[in-house]
Amino acid sequence: MTIASFARRHPALRWVVPTTILAIAATSTVAVFSLSRSDDRLPEATADSLVRGIEAARDTGFSGTVLAQTSLDLPVSAAASGSGSPTLLEAGSHTMRYWYGGAQRQRVALLAATSETDVFHSGRDVWQWDSQTRVATHSLLAPAATAAIGAPISPAPLTLATLTPQQLTERTLAAIDEQTEIISRLGPQIADRPTYELILRPADDAQTRIGAVHIDVDAARNVPLGVQVYARGLLQPSIDVAFTSVTYKMPAADYFAFTPPAGATVLRGPQQQIVAAAPGAAVAQAAIGDTGWAAITEYRAVGGPSAVVPRDMQSTMSTVSGDWGSGALLDTPLLCLLVTADGRVLAGSVEPAVLYAAAAHS
Repeated sequence: MTIASFARRHPALRWVVPTTILAIAATSTVAVFSLSRSDDRLPEATADSLVRGIEAARDTGFSGTVLAQTSLDLPVSAAASGSGSPTLLEAGSHTMRYWYGGAQRQRVALLAATSETDVFHSGRDVWQWDSQTRVATHSLLAPAATAAIGAPISPAPLTLATLTPQQLTERTLAAIDEQTEIISRLGPQIADRPTYELILRPADDAQTRIGAVHIDVDAARNVPLGVQVYARGLLQPSIDVAFTSVTYKMPAADYFAFTPPAGATVLRGPQQQIVAAAPGAAVAQAAIGDTGWAAITEYRAVGGPSAVVPRDMQSTMSTVSGDWGSGALLDTPLLCLLVTADGRVLAGSVEPAVLYAAAAHS
């Protein structure tokens, strides 16, 4: 299997860069691994062999600690915040614990000084728990989502799990096309393990702000241990997610089970994996326009854009208008986000003009 055929086989896995996917991308630190390179005695590995290895390792159970860093202030929409209202996740470093029990079972815990936010995925059930607010949000994935290869694409807006190296890897591999430049080489030591590094660069003329994605793959286990996303023209990654420790053992089933504790507030989140606007959905998410590197995601939320983008962020966005209408624009080196006056939210790693064109035709 070639890398190009991987993208054709898994069309549902796209680097769509919706706001909530990147929102929790803000969860790690740049100095998460030793800068020393892996042992030069490792045999050479081709890009195709690394992709095949990643596919073969999808049933490998493991757990560990993940650190990540982002240079962006990003919105976390209402259900993802665990509080019923959207919040702003500030640029900087955060720590996560991650348990992976195969495509149908994952758990992520975002750690804070005195609290944590947990996302539990088991089959079709997704629970998010905020220990500080004592709010539990339950969502139900559609059957198609549970059948997806690899970690599931979380329903908007439950996206904590999408910021693991596994999810970022899936989306990156699915975004590539025939013009994508792909190389492999020895990678850095991550969590004291040698890695191979896949480097993927969109074509120079691609309508994307993504300049490159680096994927660090465990040389022995074929599990992605780190992902760095670079905006075009920048030498430092805008998103850097990597394990600082990892243990290869299948976590027990009770790690993925959740029952709201006594006294908790229980909210109902989106009840399906939304791939197109759906009447009555809490947040309808649709992939529109181009696919792959330049994909755009549109959100239509009950309650308007403030269910996806915090009001305090909207107040800092630039006022824009055109033949598509009017709205507010967030413009960062990696991500552009457009909130239209008629209540839509469009996001992608593209130039503002691409969002405007999509808004005119959606």
